[in-house]
Amino acid sequence: MKNENLVPKVRFKGFSDPWEQRKLGNISIIKGRLGWKSLKQEEYTSSGPSMIAGRHIVNGEIDWGKVDHIPEWRYQESPEIALKNNDVIFSKDGSLGNPALIHGLKDEATINSTMMLVRTDNSINSGFFYEILLTEQFQRLIYLKVSGSSIPHLFQADMNNFEIMVPTHDEQDKITNILFKLDSLIAANEDKLEQLKTLKKLMMQKIFSQEWRFKGFTDPWEQRKLESVVIVYDKGRVPVTSTERISGDTPYYGANGIQDYVDGYTHDGEFTLIAEDGANDTRNYPIKFVSGKIWVNNHAHVLAGKQNILNTRFLSFSLQQINIEPFLSGSGRAKLNASEMKKLLIAVPNIYEQIKVENFLGEMAHLIAANEDKLNQLKELKKYLMQNMFV
Repeated sequence: MKNENLVPKVRFKGFSDPWEQRKLGNISIIKGRLGWKSLKQEEYTSSGPSMIAGRHIVNGEIDWGKVDHIPEWRYQESPEIALKNNDVIFSKDGSLGNPALIHGLKDEATINSTMMLVRTDNSINSGFFYEILLTEQFQRLIYLKVSGSSIPHLFQADMNNFEIMVPTHDEQDKITNILFKLDSLIAANEDKLEQLKTLKKLMMQKIFSQEWRFKGFTDPWEQRKLESVVIVYDKGRVPVTSTERISGDTPYYGANGIQDYVDGYTHDGEFTLIAEDGANDTRNYPIKFVSGKIWVNNHAHVLAGKQNILNTRFLSFSLQQINIEPFLSGSGRAKLNASEMKKLLIAVPNIYEQIKVENFLGEMAHLIAANEDKLNQLKELKKYLMQNMFV
């Protein structure tokens, strides 16, 4: 390999030496269990040594509350795969990859027969090797094993011959530290985002059940058919098969949200979009509030509340509380016909309370969207570094 191919595109200041090519089998111990000598489901215990499978790993972390447990004598049967801190494990059967770095291990643990263990020597930081398993280089190896195979499997020989590029220990540590910090930031933001979504869902339940009311509002909400409180603007839509669209800056909506960005617009104002057909998830039916210039195809209904009767953003929150499935027709491709949509019942307070509700929930939605943007930026940064900090 040419020298320029032995350095990454992005490096920390002060590092210029080329990386060295190594075979994984020369710098690590690689072990897997072919079987557990007829281990039966009834042998599993409620406590004792943990036995980890790929399904117990989520985003590089082991969910210790869900792992299986085996008797001590079974654990002692295979000391070669008894886990230690800094071991790296991943799936070698079925859904290949999905690695985890063992850390903070205090109790006995092992892996099941679908997993492989790699214990690196002193020449490579185990965290650095864990990150290598997330690179495109390792994904290419997985792709080669999966392509044309009915039962994907990574053999120990595959991993022994797996060639990796390794910098000095100092550079490994720098790379590992920055990526681990990013992983921690991503995990923390994912937790925060999930908490915000849970809080919003709880607040919506309390508001629309009228268990929780804004101060000063006591009048009962009125059950109204949708057709009596909205205007349907479906006639302005353009069929998805139309050739009129050209690239531009206007968001182009279909059943499940933004599909593209185009020139021109079909609607201008505040609207609630609800899927007509082609919804990806009929249980969490696609409903979205939009404002400004938009382009909508014929797979989404376009609604607006009647002036001084129904706030359009309140409408979007209200529809999210309804189980749409009973109103859908069709077996292969569920469809919400306009006639059925108009029969939907929503609870309507006076317009002033609607505005209070939509302002409050709108702020929560804005906060969630801001956190989603931040999380996506962190993920994009991690992706960029993974693509450019390795050879």
